[in-house]
Amino acid sequence: MHGAGAALERTARIDLGLAILQCLARPGVPLTQADIAAWCGCARGLIYAIEQKALRKLHNRLLFIRDPRLVEAVKELSTLVRRGDRREAA
Repeated sequence: MHGAGAALERTARIDLGLAILQCLARPGVPLTQADIAAWCGCARGLIYAIEQKALRKLHNRLLFIRDPRLVEAVKELSTLVRRGDRREAA
């Protein structure tokens, strides 16, 4: 399958993997991007890209709200995510 059909199939596979993982994940047990990618049947880099896009969207929405406490919390979360990527790569 090529083009839009392949993209929809990939998106559906990732959504299904995330739904299954959400049901099976134990609360308080962190998952690496590699763990999530394995469940979703995709590359870790794609999970990273999805995560970064979500963080940017959240950051932009919080800036729109103009609540400095929320903006700071997102910045801290972004920093933790980046640190986690470096530990995972090591």
